[in-house]
Amino acid sequence: MKSDSEIFDDDENDENEKSKNIAALSKNIISKISEFNWITDSDIFLHMTDQLQLFSESLICIKRHIIKVEEEKLYVNHCDTAIMQDHHENSVKLFFVLHVSKFKMNLLSERRMCEKDLQESFDDKDLYMYNK
Repeated sequence: MKSDSEIFDDDENDENEKSKNIAALSKNIISKISEFNWITDSDIFLHMTDQLQLFSESLICIKRHIIKVEEEKLYVNHCDTAIMQDHHENSVKLFFVLHVSKFKMNLLSERRMCEKDLQESFDDKDLYMYNK
């Protein structure tokens, strides 16, 4: 399995990017999501947000990565631990969250959650995560 720092191609391999670097949401869907909600995406390898206030400490500089949303490329240079709160104000720490400027949403990586032994279930309004 690849380490977190190897998941994305850098800009030197710009033309060879695979679908793992592409958020599976359209800009139309993104525009309808509250900036306070986290949504899941099965195509991404790491959690992502553009909200600096969610990070618990100063951001760590990393090698530049590229995220594609439709045809737009967003560049990532920082990551750290972010705090996610649910509607009941319960908090969860998310490690190695990418800070993606101008992203306008918070994405949870379903792949990452499954690697961490979390089981998911959902209904028409909410996603529930449990330890396996």
